[in-house]
Amino acid sequence: MTSPAAPAIETANLGRVRGVVASARRRLRVQGAFEGATTASILASASALTTVFAVRSEAIAPGTGIGLLAACGSVIAVGAVLGATRKLDDEEVARKVDRASGLADRLSTAIAFERMLDANKDAGDPETMEMMRAAMRDAVRAAPRANVLAAAPFRKPRDLPIALGFAAVAIIAAGVGIVQPERDPRLVGAVPTMAKRGAEVSITGMRLCGPDATPTASCALEGAMVYVGDEKAPIHGATAGTLGTSYALIAAAAANGPVAASVLDWTGESITVVIPQGAAIGKTQLVVWARGKQWGAVPFEVLRDDDPRAMKDNTVVLDEDDEAYLRDLVARVRDQAKKDEVKALDEYAAKIEALIDQAEQGQITKEELLARMKEAEEALSQGNEPDPEQIEKDLAETGEELARNELTKELGKALEQNDLEKAKQDLEKLAEKLDKGELTEKQKQDLAKAMEQAARQFEKKQEEREDKQEQQVAKAEEQLRKLEKERDKARTEAEKQEAERRLEKQKRELAELKKQQEQARQSAQRESLKRLHKNMEKAAKQLQNKQPQDGQQDGEKPEDGKTGQQQDGQQDGQQDGEQDGQKQASRTLKDMAEETGKVDMDQRKQAAQKKVSSQMEDLREAMRRAKQRGSRGPQNPFGKNNKSGQQKSLAQRGGQKGQGQGQGQGQGQGQGQGQGQQGQGQQNGGQGNQPGGPSNTYGDGHDPNLVGDATGKSGNTTDESVSGVHGKKGTSRRETVLSAAQKGFASTAYKSVYADYEKIKEDVMHNEKVPSSYRRYVNKYFTNIKPGSSNEPQD
Repeated sequence: MTSPAAPAIETANLGRVRGVVASARRRLRVQGAFEGATTASILASASALTTVFAVRSEAIAPGTGIGLLAACGSVIAVGAVLGATRKLDDEEVARKVDRASGLADRLSTAIAFERMLDANKDAGDPETMEMMRAAMRDAVRAAPRANVLAAAPFRKPRDLPIALGFAAVAIIAAGVGIVQPERDPRLVGAVPTMAKRGAEVSITGMRLCGPDATPTASCALEGAMVYVGDEKAPIHGATAGTLGTSYALIAAAAANGPVAASVLDWTGESITVVIPQGAAIGKTQLVVWARGKQWGAVPFEVLRDDDPRAMKDNTVVLDEDDEAYLRDLVARVRDQAKKDEVKALDEYAAKIEALIDQAEQGQITKEELLARMKEAEEALSQGNEPDPEQIEKDLAETGEELARNELTKELGKALEQNDLEKAKQDLEKLAEKLDKGELTEKQKQDLAKAMEQAARQFEKKQEEREDKQEQQVAKAEEQLRKLEKERDKARTEAEKQEAERRLEKQKRELAELKKQQEQARQSAQRESLKRLHKNMEKAAKQLQNKQPQDGQQDGEKPEDGKTGQQQDGQQDGQQDGEQDGQKQASRTLKDMAEETGKVDMDQRKQAAQKKVSSQMEDLREAMRRAKQRGSRGPQNPFGKNNKSGQQKSLAQRGGQKGQGQGQGQGQGQGQGQGQGQQGQGQQNGGQGNQPGGPSNTYGDGHDPNLVGDATGKSGNTTDESVSGVHGKKGTSRRETVLSAAQKGFASTAYKSVYADYEKIKEDVMHNEKVPSSYRRYVNKYFTNIKPGSSNEPQD
C-alpha cells in the first residue's frame, strides 16, 4: 500500500506536464496575437483610407487626420492584444499536445485527474484514486516525448490574404489624387495698381471670406488686416488685428516700416482699403493677414499727390489762368456774401471752391463738376420767391394799414419802405412795452384793431391771388383740351401741323403757370409772410381777450344778489386773464419779429444772389468750357499770341507803315498785311477730313467766326492823338497803366485805376448783352491784371 506522502510527490512531478502545457500556451498566444492583428488591420486599412480622403477633401483638418491615422494604428495593436489574451484552458492545451505527440491523451488526462484529486482529497474510492495517480505518473513519464512545436505551430493568419488585399487597395487609393476645387484664399491684384495716399483701393481675390461664402457678402474674419509695405518685413500684432485696425496696431506697424491701412469693406471677392497717409512714396506691396497667418501680397505703388498718374481719367484740367479766374469769381461771391451777411451764399461759394480744389487734384470729371455745380445752385435757389415785387407790395400795404395807428406808425413806415430790419426792431419794442405794462387799455385795443385789420386785408388779397392763379391754370387746361380736339379733327396735314404747334405752345404755357404756382407755394418768403399775418391776427385776439364770466357776455352787468366779495373775486380773475392775454400777445409779437427777420434774410439772400448773378453765370460758363484730361478743350477764338490785328490797327491809326503776321491755333492759318491806309490780306483755310467724334462726348471745336464781324461805323470819324499835360494833380491814367506794365501791379495809383475800370467793366457786363465768349476772356484779362496778381511782368 502507498504511503500518505506519495500523492504530494506525484503531484509535484506533474511540473513537467505543466511546463509542456505552458510552452504550448505561449506559442498559441503568439499565434493569437498574429491572428488578432491581421483581422484588426482590415478595419484599420479601411479607416485609414477614409481618413486620407477626408483630409484631402478638407472635410476634416490635417491635424485631426493625423490623430485618426494614429488611432487606426492603435486598432491593430488592440487586435493583437485581444488575440493574445484570449482564454486558453490547460486541459485543452494539453489535449493539443497529446494529439500532436501521439500520447493518447495522457497529458490532458493527468491535468483532469489532478483537478479531481484536488477537489476530492478526503473523499472517493481509494482504489479509484490510486488508479488516477498511476495515470498521472504515466503522464509524467510520457512528458519528454511531447512535441510542443507540432502542437502549437506558427502559421499564416487566416485573414492575412484579406488584410493584405485591404492594405493594397488602401495604399493604391491613397496615392490617387482627388480633383477638388480650390478652397484656400487667393489674392489677384490691386485696383488701381497705383494711387496716392488717402485714396480707396480694392484688393481683388477669391474665397477671401472662405470657400463656401457668398462672394459679394461682407464678412468679419479673426485677425483680418492689410498693411502697406514689404511682405517680408515684420509687423507686430498682425494676428491680433481685426476689421478696422486699432490705432495701437497702426502705431506698431508704422514704427517698424509697414503701415496698416484702414479696411472699409471685406467681401469674398475684394478688400477695400484706404492708403494711409504714412505710407512711403514708391513701389511697395499690399500685404493681407487673416486668421493668424499671412495670405499673401499684391504689388502696388504709392504716388505723390501731384503725380499725373494719380489723376482719374477724363477728369477736369485747369490751367493756371483758368484756376485763377475761377477762384477770383468765387472770391467775389464770397465777399458779397460776407458784405450782405448771407450765409447761404457763403456756403455756395464754399461748395464751388471745393469743386475747384477737386478739379485741381484731378478727382472729378466734367460731368460730375457740372452736376454738382447745378446741385449747389439749386440748393442756393431753393425757396426763392418768384415775384419779390409782390412780397414788397404786400408788406407795403400792411405797413400802410398799420401806419394809421399812432402806436404802429413807425412800424408801418418801415414796412412801407421795406426796411425789415427796422420793422423787426419796432415789433420787439412793442413786445417789450407789453411786457412792462406801458400800454393803456385804449392803446392795446387800438393796436389790436390795427393788426386785425391789416391781417384780414392780407388774407383777403392772398385768397384773391390764389383763386386767380387757380382760374388761370383751369383756363389753360381747358384751352389745352380744346386744342387737342381741334388737332384730332384736323383734316389736312397742314391743319394738323398748325394744331400741333399751337398745342405745344399751350402745353409750355400751362407748364410755366404750374411751375410759377409751385414756386409760389414753396417760397420761403411767402410762408414767413403768411405766418407773420397769422401771428398778427393772433396777437390782436389775445389783446382783445377780456376773460368774461361764465355765461356772461361782454358789457353785461353782474347778476343781482351777488355779494361784493364775489364780484371782487370775479374782477380779480378777469384782471388775471387780461394779464395772461397781454403776455401771450407779447410772445406773439416776438414771433412776428422773428418771421420779419426771416423775410428780411431771404430778401437779402435773393438780392445778393442777384448781385452776383453775373459771377455765377461766368462760373457756369467757365466750368462748361473746362477741358478734360486727354482732350484739347475749347480753343481761344481770338487766337493765342495773335497780334496782327492789333498791329494793323495801330498802323492805321497813326497813318504809319506797319505790317503784322499772325498764326492761330485753329484748323486754318491766316496771314494779313497792311500798309498806310490801304491793306491787303490773304486768307488760306486749312482742310479737314477727320470724322466727327462720338455723340456722347464734349466737342473741342468752335465756330471760326465765333466773335463775329466787327461792328460797322456810322458817320464820319477822325482818329486823333492828344498829348497829356503834366500838372500838379499827378500822373495820368495812361502813365499809371504803362508804369504798372513795366514795374508790376502793386502800386497804389494802379490799384485806384484798376478799381475804376473794374467797376466800369462790371456795369457793362451786367447791363449789356455781352456774348459769353467775350465775357470769359475779358474777365480772365482783368483777373490777370488784378493788383497783386501773380502775372506781373518780370524784369
